[in-house]
Formats: sequence, C-alpha cells, structure tokens
Amino acid sequence: MLRVCGIFVLGVVMDKRQRRIQQLWVELEWRRCAADEEYFVNTYVWVPSEQDPRGRTRFTLFDYQSELLQLTKRQRFVVALKARQIGFTTLGMAHALWLALFRPGANILIVSETQKSSNKNLAQARLAYQFLPDWMKVRAPSIKNDSSNGISFETVDGMVSYLKASPATNGVFAGETASFVLWDEAALVEPASLQEDVLRTLLPTTDAGGSMMIISTARGAYNRFAKTYRLSKLNESQFVAFFKPWSVSPFMRCDKNCDWCSGTETESPPCRTRYDGKRREFADQPWRFFQEYPSNDEEAFRESGRPRFVGLPTEDTLENFSFRGDLAWRDDKTIVFEPDPNGPLHLTTVEPDPNGFYVVGADPSQGVGRDYATAHVVTLDEFGYPEILGFYRSNTVQPPEFAASLDRLGRFFAGKHWAALMAVEDQGGQGALAVNELHRHLDYPNPYVHQQTGVKRSRAARMFAFPMTVDRRRAVIDRLAKYLTVTDGEILLSGLYPELRVELGQFVAQETASGTVRYAADVGCHDDLVMSLAISIWVLIEEFEESSPVTASKEKVIWGGQSTLNLSKYYEERDKAIAEFEENKHQVVQAITMNSEQLQIPRGYSGRI
Repeated sequence: MLRVCGIFVLGVVMDKRQRRIQQLWVELEWRRCAADEEYFVNTYVWVPSEQDPRGRTRFTLFDYQSELLQLTKRQRFVVALKARQIGFTTLGMAHALWLALFRPGANILIVSETQKSSNKNLAQARLAYQFLPDWMKVRAPSIKNDSSNGISFETVDGMVSYLKASPATNGVFAGETASFVLWDEAALVEPASLQEDVLRTLLPTTDAGGSMMIISTARGAYNRFAKTYRLSKLNESQFVAFFKPWSVSPFMRCDKNCDWCSGTETESPPCRTRYDGKRREFADQPWRFFQEYPSNDEEAFRESGRPRFVGLPTEDTLENFSFRGDLAWRDDKTIVFEPDPNGPLHLTTVEPDPNGFYVVGADPSQGVGRDYATAHVVTLDEFGYPEILGFYRSNTVQPPEFAASLDRLGRFFAGKHWAALMAVEDQGGQGALAVNELHRHLDYPNPYVHQQTGVKRSRAARMFAFPMTVDRRRAVIDRLAKYLTVTDGEILLSGLYPELRVELGQFVAQETASGTVRYAADVGCHDDLVMSLAISIWVLIEEFEESSPVTASKEKVIWGGQSTLNLSKYYEERDKAIAEFEENKHQVVQAITMNSEQLQIPRGYSGRI
C-alpha cells in the first residue's frame, strides 16, 4: 500500500514538474518568437498553397524575403518594386500578424487595390493564425473581434492590437495612428490620381513613429508609385527602394524535369524556358511583359520603345559628387562655392584648373515644378575624352534666375579664358528667355554662337544659343552614345553619377507613326540631364573634333606635343581682335556720337548702325 501511495505521489510530482517544464518552454519559445521574427515566420506561419493537397504549406522565407524583412526593421519607409509571384505580399501579411501578436496595442493598416484583394490579404492572416499551435494561441492575445474589415487581438491586461484592411479609396484610414502601414499593389490603383490621394492620407498616420511599406509591380512610369520609387533611388525621398527581378521567383525556377536547363534537386537556376514562353505572348509590346517580369527596375518602368543606351553600369556602382551647394558673388567681385545639402549644384571640384578649357551645356525649363532646368560642366581628360565635372538641376528656378546661375557657373569655370564656353538649348523658343538674359543683361563673355548654314551669306544668321531640331537631337544623342560605349572594359565618358544614370536608363528610341525613330525619355520620365550633357559634349568635341577622335583604345594625349589639344590657337585671333577694339574704342564711341550729317546718314533713317 505504501508502495502504491509512493508511486502515486511520485507521479503527481513528476506531472507537476513536466507541466512546469512545459510552461517554461512555452514562455521561452514565446519570447524567442517575439525577439526573432524570422524564427516565428519560418517555424509557425502557414500560407495558402495550390501545390499542396492540404491547401497550405509552411512559410519558409527565401533569402530575398528575409532581406526585405530585415530592411523593414532598419528603415521606417520602404517601397518595394517586384516581379510577379515572389511573395512580398505574403511576407507583408506575416509581418502584420507578428506585430499584432507580439506588439500589444499595435495598429496595423492594410490597404489593397480592391475590396476583393483586401479580403484575400485578410484571409491570409486568418489562415496563419488558425494553424498556430494550440499552446501559442493560449499564450497569445485572444481574438476579440473578427469581421470583414479586420481582426482585433486583446491581451490579458486589456491591451488591444488591431489588424485593419481596406481597399484604396479617397481618405482611406484618415485620422488613424498606425504602427505599420502596408499598401499592397499600389501601382494598380486606378485612376492614377487616386494613388496621390491615398499616399497623402496614409503618410500622416505614421507621424507618431509608425512605419510603412509600399509593395507593387510596375504599372507605368509616371504614377505615384513610380515617382516614389525613383525619388527613393535618388535619395530624394524618405522611402528606401527595394527591388527583386523575375529570376528569384520560386515559380520561375528550373527543376529536374526542365527540358531546357536540366535542373537538379539541389540546384534550381532561373528557368529561361518558362521566361521565354511568357515573353512570346507580348512580342509586339515587350514593355508590357517587362512590367510583370522585369530583370531590372528600368525594364519594369519602361512604357515604350527600346533603350538607347545599353551596357551602362548600375546606379549602385556610381558615386555622388563630393560638393553640393551653389555659387555666389562675393563683395570683392569673386565667385565662391557655398555648401548646401539641398543645393542645385553638384561638383567634383571647387578649384577649377586655371589653364583648363570648360564647356557648359544647359537645358532650360519654365521653372514651374515639372521639367528640370539642368546644366553640365565638361572638359577633356588626359586621354582627350569628355569628363563631367559638375551638374546643375532644379525644377523651380525661373529662367532669369537660371541664367544668373549659368553666368556664375561659367565664370567660376573660366579656365584660361574669360569664362567657360556656354551653350544654351533653344527649342521652339524654350530657352530664349535664359539666352536673352545671358547675352543682353549679364553680358556673358563666352557664349556659343551658332552660324546658320545652307543660306546665302547675306542672309546668314548668328544665334547665341544651341538650336535643337529633330535631326540635330538625334545627332547629339548619337555622339553622346559613342562616349557611353564600353571600350576595353571602360566607358569613354568619365564622371557618371546616379541621377544621370537613371535618366540614361529611361531614354528610349521610339518609332513614330511615320516610321521614323524619335529619341526621347520614356513616357512620364525626364531627359533634361541627358540633353544638357549631350549638348555639352557636342560643343566640346565640335571645338576640337579633329584632335580628339573616338578611337577603339585610349591613348594618352601629350599636352604640348603634336597630338596636343592646344586651345590657345583658337583664341589668339579673338584676343587680338579684342585688344584692337579696346585700343580704338574711343574712336568707335566718337563715331557713334557723331550727328547724322557727319556720318552722311539720310534724315529719317531708323535702321541700326
């Protein structure tokens, strides 16, 4: 009897100890999930699956999903551009559930394209919660309310976390204070103006310290999603850009049955067979296919044409210029560089070579917040190839102020002459204000002068501007392309920078209705930096084209030798003419002040002397 009682007591003690161990394990596992979101997702989250007969599968994070998840930990605002079927939305919903369970009082807002997609996203969260282990549901906040608009979770001490879902509408979630906002398939929201309203409404919900992730495939190059992504690439937005191509999709990988690439159980490379099969369906409009299955973000946002510049380095391999700010006149009539992190001028040097030769090419704008007024400073490097030393970019500067900025820029990079050679584009009158301001009011000393050809000398006209026609546009772009060609592993043009790289990637050759080819920025994109650079290089090479041909290899130019690009001879005659004018200036003034009888000018003549 005593033995039986002893065994019973021992069993009770062991049972209590096991329960205590189980309780400790539960608490430790709960805390581990709270501290390590990836562990929670990989271990306990289930997601819908068409391949699994149970209709669900364990959510095992791919490397790129883990990368995005970690980015959301470091950055409050993330904009993610994606190809089809790579699981960003599923990851976003798993993150939303983790916040609801392990961050008491969290308010998670999910915005989707339509009510149907909103319901689908919310259903993912329900499924993931449904298949959590029983012990976790006991330890976790309990479901207080579950409706078509969201789910609320309440802890034992009364804290409530909300997981709310809604389609994208005007004023969606206005007045809410969010811990996390997920805007899914933002670019698919129509009309495009609605995207503007949704973002304008959602951003203030994060002002108390919340975070936001925008996820979408591309749907055009000029909607709010595209703008936000591009600005983030240029570091001109609080958002951080994230992109993954079609090749990471688990549904676009090879397997052992693949006829083309013979994938194995252990190695599954991207399947070109599947990719090419899908691409053939869009052979007449390839950019529509690239929006769904892009290899890079330039493909994703392309809306027309084919890229004019290919083989360029990626943006992340390029560096920003060392100096940013603006130029200003000092009291002693000198021009100085004033640093400003938001200034329109970017330079590689603030100490121009006094013996250098510089060209400034400019593309004006109206200064109303649309197109940018841009300019580039270029010179020739030691090999005789173009080098970018700086650029100016602003979409709010008015033409007279832009002309004043160009005046300072050209005088700052004077080199061995009075000022840099200044070429300002004039296309259909666009640029005339800036040109007039430079020529008549600021008295810029070294303007580019275009001599009209193909007419009688008596009717030839000189223009203090760089006229741009359709044919000339193609010519200057083709010349720029020569210096962007990879030769011996290098691009001949030095000084590329991220903002320029973005515009070069968006510049396309489009076929017009008449069958001709037109060079321009893709739909909704900018080409201002491209055009001002193309003008700069055209003028630079036009001055010394015979001395600096584009060759297959770089051969260093020996300054002062037979192959030198000696600039002085081009200015000797001009210097001599100016000296003679200064010497005889009093005679010219005296002649102008003479009366009409002395000059034998008929009375009533109204022409110019």
